Amino acid sequence: MKVIIPAAGIGTRLRPHTYNRPKAMVKIAGFPIIGHILNRLKNLSPEEILIIVGYKKYNLIKWVNKKYQNLNIKFIDQKEMEGLGHAVYMTRKSVTNTDLLIILGDTIVDLDLKKLTDSKYTTLATKKVKNPKRFGIAQLNKKGFIENLIEKPDNPTSNEALIGVYYIKESQPLFNSLKYIIENNIRTKGEYQITDALNQMLKQDNKMKTFNIKKWFDCGTIETLLSTNKFLLDKQEDSFIKGNLSNCVINHPVYIDKNVEIKNSIIGPYVSISEKARIANSIIKNSIIYEESSLSNLNIQNSIIGKKSSLSLNLKQINIGDKASIKGD
Repeated sequence: MKVIIPAAGIGTRLRPHTYNRPKAMVKIAGFPIIGHILNRLKNLSPEEILIIVGYKKYNLIKWVNKKYQNLNIKFIDQKEMEGLGHAVYMTRKSVTNTDLLIILGDTIVDLDLKKLTDSKYTTLATKKVKNPKRFGIAQLNKKGFIENLIEKPDNPTSNEALIGVYYIKESQPLFNSLKYIIENNIRTKGEYQITDALNQMLKQDNKMKTFNIKKWFDCGTIETLLSTNKFLLDKQEDSFIKGNLSNCVINHPVYIDKNVEIKNSIIGPYVSISEKARIANSIIKNSIIYEESSLSNLNIQNSIIGKKSSLSLNLKQINIGDKASIKGD
């Protein structure tokens, strides 16, 4: 089996944190999103992992090559942002007719990947949602097989939302269908969609099932980043604490990386602090602190503070990017 991770996205809704990094490199629970995905793939022992890169790609490539030397990873450059279908089609020369797992590079899912990939059929992970207009949806027939897929429908007839994880039993029919929609310029919402290619497969009698999941985070906004951070910290058996703490109260769960220094502070719950951060005389809850930040005299929650930022101000909540400096009187 091969794995494709489309990770070329810009992540405009996550600015300022995506001005200097691609969306897949935004941090939650101590790791970039792409790191959480790669960690979960280790147990599957895939033949090869194909990561599609584009925006700020060298940031991602450098980090992945350093952290995952034991995985067989190849990077494929998507120079034009033409949609998910186009991104997957970029890998066609690297994939023979094998089974294929596609996971979006901004998606965190509480899902048994081994159970998903044991399916007899092409299987799409779905979640029942209240507002299916925002998603691609799957319509099922009476036997439980998918009969149609619709990308962000104006009048949805199903609430089974596609959540960005696709197990393709045989890859060649998918690539044939992607070729067909691209050569015939079949676009939805202005882009080449993988849902259109999968519909083309359905027309050719390829059977597909759904795999319903309960927990899914698309990490597309500041609010969902903090929710995902909370979810992942709750999943830890114990808090990860490697920093130096002096006269501190820790409300678990937290993630405190190596070479972090914290003095006279209350940290947590649901706080992730990256390496070499410095914190003093502060109360911090439900927040993400990037590396090498310097924070003092704060009482904040629901906040994200970028790399090498300096902050000393009486605020309840803040969202600032890298190398920002805000000081009180």
